[in-house]
Amino acid sequence: PCGSGGKYKHCCAQAPSLAALDARTLWPYVLRALSEPLRSEALRSPHLPREAVLQHAADEIEAGHADAAVGLLEPMFDDPIRREDDLAAWGLDLLCDAYDARGRAKRRKRALLQRAASRPQRSALRSAAHQRLACIHMDEGQPEQSWKAFRHAQQDDPGNPALGALEVQLLIGEGRQDHARERAQFFLAQMRRRGEDLDPKTLRFYEALAAD
Repeated sequence: PCGSGGKYKHCCAQAPSLAALDARTLWPYVLRALSEPLRSEALRSPHLPREAVLQHAADEIEAGHADAAVGLLEPMFDDPIRREDDLAAWGLDLLCDAYDARGRAKRRKRALLQRAASRPQRSALRSAAHQRLACIHMDEGQPEQSWKAFRHAQQDDPGNPALGALEVQLLIGEGRQDHARERAQFFLAQMRRRGEDLDPKTLRFYEALAAD
């Protein structure tokens, strides 16, 4: 079946068995295969898992279709915000990326982040908003505000692995290169000691900073 030209018993029969694919796994592939207007109809369906919508929005951003991604994501953050879990945090990050790709939505992005950051309960969403605000404040030359937002993000989601990379980036933004290198070495050793499933991009980030 794979087209190798070999006998089945010497080729595909030796392949490991795979876990069954569920609907959440298959939906992103289905959405890519659908033509308009079927794709639009599917994206409006209440039966579509949020993960599939978010993955499709990420694919649209990657393909250079930021406006389409904004159209998908903005309704998720209508006032009042209804969800504040990890998926909502992912959606917030994607929407900010889409705004950045458009290059003309700074006010809308800031308003969204401030609204999410002012939520009354600790959550992954509120932490994600504070992380974004920490970067914005540092870019604007406001280190005190930046570190304040970073501490809020830590309190809201202390186990988030993205916080280590953010801390190092903020130190670099302040010109504290030696401290940034030390923290990168610390986080790298911590990840390896825990034996976590290391994200290759994050691993390369820490390794590069630890080396230079």
